[in-house]
Parts: sequence; C-alpha cells; structure tokens
Amino acid sequence: MIAARISVVEAMGNELFAYFELNGARMIARIPFAPGKAISHGDNLRLHFDMAHCHLFDMESEQALFD
Repeated sequence: MIAARISVVEAMGNELFAYFELNGARMIARIPFAPGKAISHGDNLRLHFDMAHCHLFDMESEQALFD
C-alpha cells in the first residue's frame, strides 16, 4: 500500500483516472466508480495495487515494461 496525493481526477463513466506521483514518476490509477465515495484533486489516498492488473510503460518509447 502506498500513500498518494491526487493531482488530477478524470471521471470516465464507471471509473475514475486518478493522477499522482510516486518517487518522481507520474502514475495513473484506474479506480472503479463508487457512489458516495468521491475522489478530488488534492486528496491524500492510500492505494493498493493488484500487480496482476498493473500495466507499466516506458515514458519515452511507450513500450510495455512487463508482459
């Protein structure tokens, strides 16, 4: 689990994209929409990642880092 300060939130229908930084790297978390549980710019969240569903890419080449 990591602590993250959300810089941008994009509502995408049934999910949200939450943008934050982790050790200087820009990250985006796709979060399922949950009525009554709003996420806003500036919120501090504790995030857990299921690595079976994580996709990491090189910023320059845009190539996947893992298969």
